[in-house]
Amino acid sequence: MVDFAESLSNSVPTVMRALAQAQNTGILRVRGRDSEAEMMFFQGEVLWARSSTAKRLGEALEERGAISASDLAGVLALQKRKKRRQPLGTILVELGLIERSVAETEIENQVLRVLRDIFSWGSGEYSFDTLRVEAGVTPDFAIPHCRRVDALLQGVGKPA
Repeated sequence: MVDFAESLSNSVPTVMRALAQAQNTGILRVRGRDSEAEMMFFQGEVLWARSSTAKRLGEALEERGAISASDLAGVLALQKRKKRRQPLGTILVELGLIERSVAETEIENQVLRVLRDIFSWGSGEYSFDTLRVEAGVTPDFAIPHCRRVDALLQGVGKPA
């Protein structure tokens, strides 16, 4: 972990832009005093994010009325039984419980919520764990709307 006394709202956008520019694949982990977050990058593009304080994707979809509580419980149980873990959004779309556009919108909203959380923490620390991906392999659920780091960070931090 790299400890940053300076504001995470200044350092994290700089790190994200560097990861995007270098087309890195891996997980950016950020820790505040009482919270933590992760953002998955694939070839420099953000695929998903989660934090200890933001709602998870299923909770957000249920709250907005896109899925029922019983659908969510069933899909979470199915996700646990699968040998190869699939993202929740992928399973929901494959089962026809939500449209892909609904999943894309909610995942983008989730990434933005996580970024807002991180920026509110003040100081903290971060690390990036590189993941190796086989040539020609793409993630199950790459979300076009939330992949552009520059668009996510518009007006945040210093430009690269």
